[in-house]
Amino acid sequence: MLDPFCFLKMYLKERVEVKTKSGEAYTGTLEGFDEHINLMLTCSSVEGSEDKVLFLRGENILFVGPRLLL
Repeated sequence: MLDPFCFLKMYLKERVEVKTKSGEAYTGTLEGFDEHINLMLTCSSVEGSEDKVLFLRGENILFVGPRLLL
Protein backbone atom coordinates (compact mmCIF):
# COMPACT_ATOMS: atom_id res chain seq x y z
CA MET A 1 0.00 0.00 0.00
CA LEU A 2 1.26 3.47 -0.89
CA ASP A 3 2.19 5.79 1.96
CA PRO A 4 -0.11 8.88 1.85
CA PHE A 5 2.88 11.23 2.09
CA CYS A 6 4.56 9.59 -0.93
CA PHE A 7 1.27 9.85 -2.80
CA LEU A 8 0.94 13.57 -2.04
CA LYS A 9 4.59 14.21 -2.97
CA MET A 10 3.84 12.79 -6.44
CA TYR A 11 1.22 15.51 -6.94
CA LEU A 12 3.12 18.54 -5.60
CA LYS A 13 2.85 21.41 -8.11
CA GLU A 14 0.23 19.40 -10.06
CA ARG A 15 -3.49 20.00 -10.58
CA VAL A 16 -5.56 17.95 -8.13
CA GLU A 17 -9.16 17.57 -7.10
CA VAL A 18 -9.98 17.46 -3.39
CA LYS A 19 -13.31 16.32 -2.00
CA THR A 20 -14.31 16.97 1.59
CA LYS A 21 -16.51 15.04 4.00
CA SER A 22 -19.15 17.76 3.65
CA GLY A 23 -19.39 17.08 -0.10
CA GLU A 24 -17.54 20.14 -1.38
CA ALA A 25 -15.05 19.72 -4.23
CA TYR A 26 -12.03 21.92 -4.91
CA THR A 27 -9.66 21.92 -7.86
CA GLY A 28 -6.28 23.59 -7.80
CA THR A 29 -2.52 23.19 -7.74
CA LEU A 30 -1.19 21.34 -4.71
CA GLU A 31 1.39 23.71 -3.23
CA GLY A 32 2.12 21.89 0.02
CA PHE A 33 0.98 19.69 2.89
CA ASP A 34 2.01 18.81 6.43
CA GLU A 35 2.07 15.77 8.72
CA HIS A 36 -1.68 16.16 9.39
CA ILE A 37 -2.49 16.12 5.65
CA ASN A 38 -3.52 19.78 5.84
CA LEU A 39 -3.32 20.94 2.23
CA MET A 40 -2.47 24.23 0.58
CA LEU A 41 -3.92 24.74 -2.91
CA THR A 42 -3.77 27.65 -5.30
CA CYS A 43 -6.71 28.02 -7.62
CA SER A 44 -8.30 30.64 -9.81
CA SER A 45 -12.02 30.71 -10.37
CA VAL A 46 -11.86 32.73 -13.60
CA GLU A 47 -9.16 32.57 -16.25
CA GLY A 48 -6.96 35.62 -16.03
CA SER A 49 -7.98 36.38 -12.45
CA GLU A 50 -5.59 36.38 -9.53
CA ASP A 51 -4.85 32.99 -7.95
CA LYS A 52 -6.39 32.35 -4.54
CA VAL A 53 -4.69 30.37 -1.80
CA LEU A 54 -6.86 27.76 -0.13
CA PHE A 55 -6.05 25.84 3.05
CA LEU A 56 -7.92 22.60 3.72
CA ARG A 57 -7.78 20.89 7.09
CA GLY A 58 -6.69 17.26 6.85
CA GLU A 59 -9.42 15.88 9.11
CA ASN A 60 -12.06 17.15 6.65
CA ILE A 61 -10.52 15.63 3.51
CA LEU A 62 -12.15 12.58 2.00
CA PHE A 63 -10.31 12.27 -1.33
CA VAL A 64 -7.28 13.75 -3.11
CA GLY A 65 -6.49 12.77 -6.66
CA PRO A 66 -5.34 14.00 -10.04
CA ARG A 67 -7.58 16.40 -11.90
CA LEU A 68 -8.76 14.49 -14.95
CA LEU A 69 -9.28 16.52 -18.09
CA LEU A 70 -12.20 15.20 -20.12
